[in-house]
Amino acid sequence: ETDETVHLFYNERVHFDYKNDFIFKNKLLSVEAKYYSANAPSGDRLKLKATYAGVCIGDFGLIRASIGAGTTGTHPEIKNENWLLIIKFNLNKNEDGFMHFYVEYYERISKAEFHSKTDTVPEVEISETIVSSAKEQETLEKQTVLHCRLFTFFSTKLRIHPGTVLVDQNGHERKLITTQDISVAPQWSSGKFEKGYHLFTLVFEGLDNNCTAFQLKEIAAPNERYLFFSDWIKRNKSDVYSIEVKTSDE
Repeated sequence: ETDETVHLFYNERVHFDYKNDFIFKNKLLSVEAKYYSANAPSGDRLKLKATYAGVCIGDFGLIRASIGAGTTGTHPEIKNENWLLIIKFNLNKNEDGFMHFYVEYYERISKAEFHSKTDTVPEVEISETIVSSAKEQETLEKQTVLHCRLFTFFSTKLRIHPGTVLVDQNGHERKLITTQDISVAPQWSSGKFEKGYHLFTLVFEGLDNNCTAFQLKEIAAPNERYLFFSDWIKRNKSDVYSIEVKTSDE
């Protein structure tokens, strides 16, 4: 549910605008959904797109206009033998007048697995050492996503060194896990360039629970120039951020 906004330049009234990222099976799932009204021709439009590990898994469009209605593309989904991921928009309004957007995941399990997962387990006493270890593992399993933009006058090839880290206010570091639209050194790639900015995504290990601020720092050999860094970034609840990065020789 979002507040309706009007974009006069495009003559659009936006009813729903959603963008988010998920780490799904250790890969980046990006989802965009938009429902809006516009003229020329007058009517409603719906767009739903998703990428998984940088590959488009569905790009669905719908129009209900004064001259007619129709759809393009398919709803995003991934199917295999053991699991199913579906992303869809329910166009039917509920009793409160709201439409719903869904990201659904199903996993196939055997009868034996079902019974083992639903059996009642007696209470046991767990040592503080095990609890502490579990909390540390939970921190490692969480991930931090940075959507980065780098200003350049023209498109060029980029790379980032694998030693790049996030450093919090206590000096604790979190390692780089994966990237999208930028190569890891020693490889180079052109990536995505739009309106004077290179756009790329970095995924790091999860931040400590007591982290309140952090910054990006690319670490490489002393002779390397133009290393990436960022200003201090205030921690948020989602651990998904849109930031502008700079280079050390700016």
